[in-house]
Amino acid sequence: MDSGLFEHEYSFDSHSIFCMGRQETHPGHEMALTYTSSGFETVLRGRRLVLTCESRYDTYPDDLRIIAGNMDRRVRLEKGVHDVELVNRQDDSPILVRVLREVQPMRDDPERLVVLKKLATDGELTPPPGKTLKLECIGDSLTSGEGLGAEKGVQAWASHVFSTKGLWTQVLAEKLDADLHQVSQSGWGVLCAWNNDPAGAIPLVYDQVCSVACGEGPKSFGMLQDNDFSEWQPDVIVVNLGTNDGNGFHQPPHVGPDGKAFKLRTGEDGRPLKDDLDLVRDAAKDFLCHLREKNPGAKLIWCYGMCGHEMENTLLAATEAYIQESGDARCRYVSLPAVLPEELAANAHPGPACHEKAAAAVLRAIREME
Repeated sequence: MDSGLFEHEYSFDSHSIFCMGRQETHPGHEMALTYTSSGFETVLRGRRLVLTCESRYDTYPDDLRIIAGNMDRRVRLEKGVHDVELVNRQDDSPILVRVLREVQPMRDDPERLVVLKKLATDGELTPPPGKTLKLECIGDSLTSGEGLGAEKGVQAWASHVFSTKGLWTQVLAEKLDADLHQVSQSGWGVLCAWNNDPAGAIPLVYDQVCSVACGEGPKSFGMLQDNDFSEWQPDVIVVNLGTNDGNGFHQPPHVGPDGKAFKLRTGEDGRPLKDDLDLVRDAAKDFLCHLREKNPGAKLIWCYGMCGHEMENTLLAATEAYIQESGDARCRYVSLPAVLPEELAANAHPGPACHEKAAAAVLRAIREME
């Protein structure tokens, strides 16, 4: 299809388009998507709506989730510039259209990028209803939606296993009527990644727009720039980290490019050593301090437990230490229900039922803090 055939075109700086997630608008008024769940909403008053976008990648293709009325579908983006038909229907009554990035940025595919260039329609676009609050969710694979794109038993490190459908952050945002921003990476932790790599720590990338996407293309769209926290201040921040730090205790040492090895250690009984648990505790406490510095008005919640509770005492201690030392009464820890065997999806990750329960637990905590 040719988007140029439509009468009305809109660039992504239009007031009729609500951009979601951390993003940077190019001088040409194009928008580059960042983390999982970044995208846009608009209201279509017309029959057809077409998105022109560009996909760049070497290894991991991108997918978009398109929600329009009762329609909810996933579209694979091939390399290059393409027109994607978002809506094609018989009537022109108002319809809310939402487009989300399904697959997280990948550090090992540094030039990977999705650029939204324009929207074209035979009708008109108007702004969507405003959101009730601003929500930021920070995490690992559980926040990137790993596993939700495929069934239990599937094992693959590939784009198709990721999805925002049924994702706890999306469920929570829907219940809160929230404008959602995410910062998440599969395998990463608050101190180190699942394989003990200290470079796989979310606090290292939190202050940049999306520095996980570290190639020259993403750089040209401002991904490596410092995030301007003054432009968007969340009402609630939910951190779901600690699972991969716990995994590190049961993995071999990681040897970095400088030849230095790092490992979270266990004792002869196979249990994590207290000194190393304290490292995780201190990293979590420090991250809470940093989140408060950058987001002075937000409620802070640290949640954990979807894949088990090995690190719960450590993360609870971190939260309590932060509250005691700072006097911050707008912070709490939330224990999440662990996934049941029948709730597993792809890559032995929690499926939608577990995500739904996690969202419910966090929602209760937010309501109790009001």
